[in-house]
Amino acid sequence: MSLVSVIIPTYKRSDNLARAIDSVREQTYNEIEIIVVDDNDADSIYRKSTEELMNKYIKNKKIIYIQHEKNSNGAVARNNGINASTGEYIAFLDDDDQFLPSKIEEQMNYLNLHKKYDACYCFCMKYKDNLHFYSTTYDKEGNPSIDILALKSEIYTPSLIFKKKALLDIGGFNENFKRHQDYEILLKYLEKYELGCVNKSLAIVHVDDTFNHPKLIEYEKIKNLFFDTFSNNISQYEKQIQDRIYREHYFELFFISFKQFKFIKSVKYLIKAKPTLKFLYENKKKIVKILKKSLLRRKR
Repeated sequence: MSLVSVIIPTYKRSDNLARAIDSVREQTYNEIEIIVVDDNDADSIYRKSTEELMNKYIKNKKIIYIQHEKNSNGAVARNNGINASTGEYIAFLDDDDQFLPSKIEEQMNYLNLHKKYDACYCFCMKYKDNLHFYSTTYDKEGNPSIDILALKSEIYTPSLIFKKKALLDIGGFNENFKRHQDYEILLKYLEKYELGCVNKSLAIVHVDDTFNHPKLIEYEKIKNLFFDTFSNNISQYEKQIQDRIYREHYFELFFISFKQFKFIKSVKYLIKAKPTLKFLYENKKKIVKILKKSLLRRKR
């Protein structure tokens, strides 16, 4: 059995971290090492609480605990985890998410049967306020780059397992990305390799609408970095697809600016999105919901 290294970056979430670690320890697949990368500042209360938690696991030889001197971001944490790993395969788990017990076993079985793939993902069960509200069913194999560029893939970092050699070949995560790290790594991977899918829910993703959301100016930097990095990838497609990709990103900026009461910016991004009537119809529920929530918050 090949060794699988599971990398768990953690930042300000020691309350959930034990749940994530234990979900890996309870896997039906035996050859696993767990690498927890503490991305909290060394002198913060979050570092202290994380250290107290990790003391419970310190005697477990299959668990490695790495501490950053200062908060760096998830991409740096994952790269440091990759560099510290000894497994032939790499899986990622966010500190507030969980693996279901057979997750790694079923994905490893799939990769052993489908040798053409150097990575695969699975479906995820999505939870909000600890209540299950839907399961993903996105199941495209091969090269779903268009969907990833257009934010439509529903491939989450905790759903993925890679061959380590493939991650090293593409240079790991771009550490300039503070968001869209999952899109960035997948798009680079898909320039050289293909992606498989286990069409079964094997991970739980917990949705938190309030945690660690950057200000609009930070989101704008993130989007500009994304466009600069993948402009060549986008330009290879016909104009209709290019328009679709930019529409999704600018529409996301429209929502974010509206949420943060930057109404002039929100109009600017709505115009840049060039939404079609079909697009507005498909997103009408989302639009009405966010407008209502934003206006209620504004009144308060």
